[in-house]
Amino acid sequence: GTPLGGLSATLAWFVAAVESTLTAGINGLSGRLEGTLNSAISALTERLSLSSRTLTQSFHTEVNSLRSDLRTEIATLRHESVNAARSVLDEVNEQRKSLVEERKQFTDSKKLAAQLD
Repeated sequence: GTPLGGLSATLAWFVAAVESTLTAGINGLSGRLEGTLNSAISALTERLSLSSRTLTQSFHTEVNSLRSDLRTEIATLRHESVNAARSVLDEVNEQRKSLVEERKQFTDSKKLAAQLD
């Protein structure tokens, strides 16, 4: 072969070697980047899952607290309404007794007036 043919073969071998090295390097880097990306995605997924559980727990705690407050408020209102109803009934009974007494006095005074005539 001619010296030019030898140079051409050497250049072809050199280009193939560089191409092979670059391909191996790119494949290795790609694998490492993919591994890093997968790790980051796993960590993020775990943190999101934890945040979601924390939010869910906070939500349930808040709902239970509101439910408890509501039950307390209902019990208080029930107690107050029963007391108010008793108060009204007591007042009605007092007025009824008073009316019965006034009626009795009126009847007695009518009888007395009739006897005086």
